[in-house]
Amino acid sequence: MIRYDTRCAMRLLAILTVVCINHTATAQIAPRSETNPVVSSFSVSGTRSIQALLQLAQSEGIPIGIVVGDDQLCSMEISYSAQNAPALQIAEGIISSLRGYRVRMEQPSQVIVVTPVNMTVATQEFLSLMDDRYMVRGNTQTLATMLWVHIRAILYPDQGTAGSILGSPDDAVSELDLKNASVERILNRIAIRVKGAWVLRPLPTTLSNLGPQRPFHLFTKADGTPSNITDLCSRVPESGSN
Repeated sequence: MIRYDTRCAMRLLAILTVVCINHTATAQIAPRSETNPVVSSFSVSGTRSIQALLQLAQSEGIPIGIVVGDDQLCSMEISYSAQNAPALQIAEGIISSLRGYRVRMEQPSQVIVVTPVNMTVATQEFLSLMDDRYMVRGNTQTLATMLWVHIRAILYPDQGTAGSILGSPDDAVSELDLKNASVERILNRIAIRVKGAWVLRPLPTTLSNLGPQRPFHLFTKADGTPSNITDLCSRVPESGSN
């Protein structure tokens, strides 16, 4: 004969109820995303698209990569605002009025990258160049200059490359040691370290015509707004041109 203990059954029901409530409460607490952080407030008015992207990177410390395909990014002014929105969503809103651009979250770096839908062959090749060892310690100018020296050595191993590095004792110093990394991966890692953005200007038709001028720029929070924003969308001069 089986006895039914009402008090025991009530205690068991109470325990199960508490466990269920605790489980529900835990499930409702969403972890904060460090890869696509929520920005509490972002607003621009009559601002060029590329400047708005740089503002998102510099003011929020969100790493962003920008591949320029034409002058739209530097010529089209936008007005946009968002509250408590993920950074990727804001970047998508900034370029929503541009023709032929897209935004993606690069994996595994989690850098927001803005590119033309149809990148030129030269641009794809440039970003895919492989550096067998990028080991650099220094300020942002050092990171950029040394990357350009490495790129030039890959493209033109028989030529030397000169560059200048500016800085002060107060500059933040970063250290990177990457093996067999593409140029895009290195740029993304630099953007993460400096909590800023990189911008790649339009390139000549082929990399064999790439001149000595560094085609990419790095921006940190301390850099502020570029003095001549339209320069970021100007095509890199070919070798031998003025």
